[in-house]
Amino acid sequence: GFEGVVFSRDGVKVVGFHDKATFVNIISAQIREGEQVNLGCIITLHDISAEKLLEQMKLDFVSMAAHELRTPLTSIRGYLSVFIEENAQSFNDEQKKYLNRISISTEELVSLVESLLNVTKIERGSFTVNPEPVDWLELVQQSISSFYSFPRKSDYYHT
Repeated sequence: GFEGVVFSRDGVKVVGFHDKATFVNIISAQIREGEQVNLGCIITLHDISAEKLLEQMKLDFVSMAAHELRTPLTSIRGYLSVFIEENAQSFNDEQKKYLNRISISTEELVSLVESLLNVTKIERGSFTVNPEPVDWLELVQQSISSFYSFPRKSDYYHT
């Protein structure tokens, strides 16, 4: 008298003729009246190959875009660092403040790109975590100070 799902598995790779791979979701369900018609279960295969291909294309795009963004950001970061280092004595306080903001924003963009790359690694199952000790007090202080280094609206508009 039982009726319901007996077995379910998503994303099963089925290799067919000429080694063509197809991805399917499999659901096997028992039929209550199956005994009367000599049928115990029904198996449903749902082809998800197109969805898998689309997902892979999305991951490839995000990964490629992140790698492409990394190159100019590395150049900006390097040139900015050299520029600040070579001209540190010639800047006034306001110029130093703006260069610091540019530097912080560049680091945040680099971090964002790294996060995009990590997302693709996670989705592909190749992400690894390497725990290391962290000085929490220093980390919190840096985070808080970064909020104070960003301009307020009043920095841009003088009334």
